[in-house]
Amino acid sequence: MKQLLTLVLIAFTSTLFAQSKPFEGVLHYRISEHNAAGDIVVTGQPIGEITIHVKGDKLLMEIFQVSVYDMGIDTMDMYYFQDFSTKKSLIGMKMIDNLYCMEEELDEFPAGEFKPLKIKSKSIQGLSCNAADVVTTGLAEMEGAEGEKQISKVWYTNAYSCPHLFFGQFINVPGMVTSVEESGAEGTTSVIELVDYTAKPLREEDLQIPAKYKRVTYEELLELYPILDESFQN
Repeated sequence: MKQLLTLVLIAFTSTLFAQSKPFEGVLHYRISEHNAAGDIVVTGQPIGEITIHVKGDKLLMEIFQVSVYDMGIDTMDMYYFQDFSTKKSLIGMKMIDNLYCMEEELDEFPAGEFKPLKIKSKSIQGLSCNAADVVTTGLAEMEGAEGEKQISKVWYTNAYSCPHLFFGQFINVPGMVTSVEESGAEGTTSVIELVDYTAKPLREEDLQIPAKYKRVTYEELLELYPILDESFQN
């Protein structure tokens, strides 16, 4: 009986530790916008995609997003490299027909306050997920509404740990974020949800902004595109 109890305790302890396995591999999220009824808006299609390569404290995030205006459609394709151990951060972006890479402020988006929600768990891509609210102020401050709180409803899985996703805002979430929901104007909701993932070892080359992006300083970019300085001042 004592041996059986020991085996049960070992199995239970192993399960607990397995729930916090650090994720290494590739995560693929889809961005969509929903109306008050929960239906996808903007021609009924996703409006963007996010692919994240994760290895330890390093990640490379590519964001592709489509914006629909009265005058037409605009696309954005940007890279973010972030090393949370050294605080190094780079952004790769397209300016007209040129590709540039420059250093970025890693702490621009402060970590949010974690508030678990007592609602039923659900499965996202085969992963059992719990819900929580994460309260931040960083995005609101960037938009000129200093002190205004932004509440994001997140779903997360304890199968993996990956605290630095999405600029480190969700570092206090005790698991890997699989979905982020944020309220918008006129009852709409923006949703970023995991649609595919592959856990696998990555190379350092997998975590680098493509070499075709020319490395420049912020000052050099302003010299090339003076209109940027004017837009930041307005």
